[in-house]
Amino acid sequence: MVITLPAAWTNESEPKTTVVALYAELKAKRSRPWPPKPFLDSLNAALGQGFVHRASGTGPISSLQHDGGVELTIRSEAPKPQEPPPILTPAGRRASSLAVLSIAEIQDLAEEIHTLSKPLAGMEPQIEVRITVKTKSNGDLSLANSILEKIKAGWKL
Repeated sequence: MVITLPAAWTNESEPKTTVVALYAELKAKRSRPWPPKPFLDSLNAALGQGFVHRASGTGPISSLQHDGGVELTIRSEAPKPQEPPPILTPAGRRASSLAVLSIAEIQDLAEEIHTLSKPLAGMEPQIEVRITVKTKSNGDLSLANSILEKIKAGWKL
């Protein structure tokens, strides 16, 4: 059963209400008391799925008494994701985002590495490499490990 509660929300482009106002409107619409636990469970599910948002603060709504004044909003559009800050390694180096490359993309990188080195001149670029594979129960990695060892001492799967 779906119950709409437009009277609980403001008429702004991003409607607002409080937890207690929403609960009061639900009780009025149903014309009888409504158990707080199912209301809070449904409200927290809506918060968790992003249908409704807290105007401030984070976390679930735990009780009508303590969280009744919490303002809720329905956003007309998703917030713009913030660009993450640059990743700094312990040595104070800036790192790129993680990229998973196929063998063909590694070959593309090898062909473009000279072009990449020009804008990074003087910054001592380093490339971190990790190879992952789906292992087989009877798979023998010794040949692959010997090839990796030729490229860089101690490198192995």
